[in-house]
Amino acid sequence: MSEMIEEVVGGVIVRRWPGSEASGAARPEVVITAIESQAAGLSHSADFSDVTVPVGTTVLFTAELRMGPTLLALDDSFRMPIRSRDGRERVVLANMAQGLITFSLLFDASRVWEVTESVINADLPPERHMRFKGIRVFAVE
Repeated sequence: MSEMIEEVVGGVIVRRWPGSEASGAARPEVVITAIESQAAGLSHSADFSDVTVPVGTTVLFTAELRMGPTLLALDDSFRMPIRSRDGRERVVLANMAQGLITFSLLFDASRVWEVTESVINADLPPERHMRFKGIRVFAVE
């Protein structure tokens, strides 16, 4: 009988049988929990996947790194690219303390910006990949 393989997936130790693939469900998930700004005019969907902000607004995003319902109390940081529909890309540093992730961004021009799971994971090694349902931000005039 084969022994289980132990590997690190997204900073969490996962055990699996040889020949089986680590499932996407075994990856931790980034879940946005709050979006805040001092400026008036910020609005968002209940699940934080769709956001509208006035141009010139700095927005603070708060998220959690979870494995199922459990907060993963990790300290780390990662680069998070955010892309606009016209092909522009910006990169913010997402800081994580005890599983709570924060980053802020100034939306200084009218554009549609998106962050997707594939963009977050693009430059991370496979063992650090995360699930993320995505977010779209409309900076409006």
